[in-house]
Amino acid sequence: MKKLHNWFIGGYLAKTDNVFERAKLNLLYSLLLFYIADHVFFLGNLISNHYYYHGVLISTATLIYMVLLYMLRKNVSITLIAKVVFYQGIITGILSYLVQQSRMDYIGEFWMIVSILITFFTLDKRYGLTMAGIWFLQIVYCSANDLSGGKLILWHVPADQVLPQAPLFVLIPYFLCIYIIYQFVKTRSLAEVDIQQQKKLIELKNTEITDSINYALRIQQAQLPDKKEIYSQLPDSFILFKPKDIVSGDFYFFRKKGNLVFIAAADCTGHGVPGALMSMLGAEKLSEAVLRSSDTSEILTRLNKGIKTSLRQSVADDATRDGMDIALCSIKAHPQHFPVARESGTEIPLRGG
Repeated sequence: MKKLHNWFIGGYLAKTDNVFERAKLNLLYSLLLFYIADHVFFLGNLISNHYYYHGVLISTATLIYMVLLYMLRKNVSITLIAKVVFYQGIITGILSYLVQQSRMDYIGEFWMIVSILITFFTLDKRYGLTMAGIWFLQIVYCSANDLSGGKLILWHVPADQVLPQAPLFVLIPYFLCIYIIYQFVKTRSLAEVDIQQQKKLIELKNTEITDSINYALRIQQAQLPDKKEIYSQLPDSFILFKPKDIVSGDFYFFRKKGNLVFIAAADCTGHGVPGALMSMLGAEKLSEAVLRSSDTSEILTRLNKGIKTSLRQSVADDATRDGMDIALCSIKAHPQHFPVARESGTEIPLRGG
């Protein structure tokens, strides 16, 4: 049986780790095998006792189940197969009741429950409620037919084609109901275990990523200017630096060069880790530009070229558009009053192209 199981749905199962999809697949495979075996045995009994009306219905259903089993082998969508089972169950069930002169019996009622459970399990609640509603109307019709003395029967069926009551056979749909409920409970338990494992994995990955970003924060903070040095040179100043994420896509800059003090505030494209990479690159290129020039306009020009060179930006359409908006100011030290502003409010957007 295991080899047969693997031959039919082994390849299908290997393609998915979803607990519910695997459970649906196993349930459909088991039910189709059972239906085929049960119908073949039942069909032999029907033909030997000349119940041809039911024989036609059962033989048709058996052929459909065989085709569906072959579809499983060919990895056809589980949803499609479940829908075929849904519609086939409705049609065969209604016709069987008509052949039975629209009379309710224990076996038919249990098969109703089986079909409803299968539909809820393999499809969704919309189909499940539809199946339940159809069988409810069937019960109402059968009850009305009994009250009217059988006058609501829509077609004539010979009396010798009506199956007699066989209470013992009610055990078949009864155990099927138990089996389906067991599979549902088992699947839910497996899903809960799977969810807990995924939760632990996500928590572990989140911890690793957060630890890594926190370490990156230490590196980024080490590149930022020393606040004590800034306050010593600009005693009436303050710094407002509040990153959106742990690491920041913005940076501030301070550099004393001779009798000049350079300060800047930059807003890089992106935020989080990508923005932090841009900010570190921008701070490095700005430091290099300040070392080579004392003119703010030339500094920004050098910064612009440095960023483009590092990011390999060009006028090409596929070039990256990463960069920054920056304001740079130089302050000249005065012999008696420090500081005196020389230039401020210079802003240049660094964009590729």
